[in-house]
Amino acid sequence: MSTQFISNQIDRTYPGYISSYPYDFESPIQKISETFPLLFPNLRSEVGGPIRIELVVDIPHAENEGVSIVELESREISTRGLCSNERGIVSIADLAKQNITIGQESSSGYWYWEKRTICIAYSEGYGKYDFFDQEYYQILNLLFEMQNACQTPAFQDLDSRGERLGKDQYVREFEYIECYSQQMTDCRLELMAKQGKFDRRFNLCKAAYHDPELNYLFQQLGGHSFLIAEDFESRFPHHSQKLYMGTWATPFDRQNSIDMLVCEKLREILEAHLAAIYHNEKNHLERALEAVNAGFHCQEKWAQIVMENLVFFQKKYNAYVQRKHPDTVVNIVSVNSP
Repeated sequence: MSTQFISNQIDRTYPGYISSYPYDFESPIQKISETFPLLFPNLRSEVGGPIRIELVVDIPHAENEGVSIVELESREISTRGLCSNERGIVSIADLAKQNITIGQESSSGYWYWEKRTICIAYSEGYGKYDFFDQEYYQILNLLFEMQNACQTPAFQDLDSRGERLGKDQYVREFEYIECYSQQMTDCRLELMAKQGKFDRRFNLCKAAYHDPELNYLFQQLGGHSFLIAEDFESRFPHHSQKLYMGTWATPFDRQNSIDMLVCEKLREILEAHLAAIYHNEKNHLERALEAVNAGFHCQEKWAQIVMENLVFFQKKYNAYVQRKHPDTVVNIVSVNSP
């Protein structure tokens, strides 16, 4: 048994670059390494040493108890190297040795630079997708977080300036860094697709706003920017007295039901806008705008706020178009709309 365990450990390392990773990430990591041979050395240089990769799975369990091996198998998570007790329970400690962490899946993934660890949520690598699609999403999320890891000096510099910058500017600059990671991931995925190692239909980084300011506005709607603000407040509590409410035309209070409805509708519209730009699919955008226009003409408050913000966004988008001249321009709303 111990000999087999040692062998498994060797299989899950890239000496000098990745100290360990879950068994199920073996194929995507291998394909990334083959396609981008300089990525791992660059990552090690920027991070200051080898990284670790963990799979985060939200499985209910009693305190100090492990997880049923049946639960892992039902989620199609590899149980190689794991031993269960007479009740079929695998301890939390044994799971950790296989780079599986039981905890809340708070985001699709994140780079924990203090521990030099990339965490990938189960729901983004397995849970939402068919078996044959899983590897593509694992490649996507791993590449994005590896790119974030390569930007560790930028994150650390931002962190050192956080107190002076204040919450609003800190969140903006954090989103700008991740916008660059998104663009680099898009380029890498396209290259992998050309080599037959990735299906470009699963490149979620393609249909995105590549302008940092437009992307920042978009990220606020899904709550990502608000999570960054909450993390900032946890480290600088005296900044929590003033709520972070975004940078749209109207402030967003996440405790306000109308504000959250506005965020939901704006996100729906911008997602449809991106689909129209990158996939020439305009039906969803037309239907979403029809609903807003109907509410606006009925003087519904949520629709009036949505319209005000759409006009605000359209002006910024038009300014971006004039600077960058993208191939496809899709208007959300005329800037002369009421």
